[in-house]
Amino acid sequence: MQTFRTVPAAFLIVLAGCSSSSAPRKEEAPPEPVTGLHALAQMFSAARTWQHDVLVLRVSSLSIGNVKPQPGRAPAWLATFVSPTAQQSRTYTFSVADVSASVRQGVFPDPPAPFSASGQNAQAFSIAAAKKDTDEAYQTALDHAKDYAGKHPGTPINYLLELNNRWPDATWRVIWGETASNSGFSVLVDATTGKFARVLD
Repeated sequence: MQTFRTVPAAFLIVLAGCSSSSAPRKEEAPPEPVTGLHALAQMFSAARTWQHDVLVLRVSSLSIGNVKPQPGRAPAWLATFVSPTAQQSRTYTFSVADVSASVRQGVFPDPPAPFSASGQNAQAFSIAAAKKDTDEAYQTALDHAKDYAGKHPGTPINYLLELNNRWPDATWRVIWGETASNSGFSVLVDATTGKFARVLD
């Protein structure tokens, strides 16, 4: 009569571990750039936990080397908020990937700083004024930048949301260049209506 030996439980556990470890791991999708309003919403929610009356002062896109931007989208964004009651401002970053100690994946704030509206080039405004997103602003701006874009292929495109004396409403400035100060050409698009405002060159 044939006898059967009991397989030790520890051996079965080892076998189970080997079979599970041999299963192929699912690769994570690379991070994708996001629109300005997507990033602004994340940063605004975080800023509301700091002060309930926060207004938007400025939003700008950031270029990072390991994630390619797409038309109307950027991998990282910087926003400055203002609290009129606290008379303070606070800057937040939103990034889809870790870049450095100061720009990490997710939302991260800098410490609050004193703020005075006097001497500012831009005015603080309600987030409700930003109804149109950067992908739409890009398409509108491109209609007025075809000649420049055609003559300068590969120029990086960045975005700046502000309310200043160039236009009555808050505008998205679609910038052909790394920054507004060194841009050879940019287009203002009304952030509330999405309509073309003016060309800056």
